[in-house]
Amino acid sequence: VAQPDGRFVVARLRQRTVSLTARTDVIFTVHTLLQLYVQPFISAGAYDRYQVVAAPRAADPGVPIATRLLPGTDRIAALLPDGSAVSFDRPDDLRESLNATAVFRWEYRPGSFVTAVWTHRLDAGTAVRRSLGDAIRDFSGAGASAFLLKTSLRLGR
Repeated sequence: VAQPDGRFVVARLRQRTVSLTARTDVIFTVHTLLQLYVQPFISAGAYDRYQVVAAPRAADPGVPIATRLLPGTDRIAALLPDGSAVSFDRPDDLRESLNATAVFRWEYRPGSFVTAVWTHRLDAGTAVRRSLGDAIRDFSGAGASAFLLKTSLRLGR
């Protein structure tokens, strides 16, 4: 967090991330196929050990500062080494993302197809304070979905 006087408040980030990519093909007949793809992603980040940068190029550039959460807010109050006080928004956050696709393809006669595609995308970030386990159990969100239908007809032999 940059301060008006040119100083910077920095902190250690503790981040936990869970992700998975899964893809499968289900073949019902030689003419009917279903493809499924899903990629959920959850990452929770929490900051602690706040410091003010005193000597940017030094091996240990920061000076620890006292911080506390302001009651009833999502702001942190910090007491800097020179005795001045600053406050800033709590930087902890949670990112959730989901990409999912289903493709159904049916060849109803040689060279002629019907293809149906459903896709869903969710990308959300919130400033919530909860564990990664709770985030996984509560993984949800509106997101955006799209459905496409394509037909092709082979003319001639």
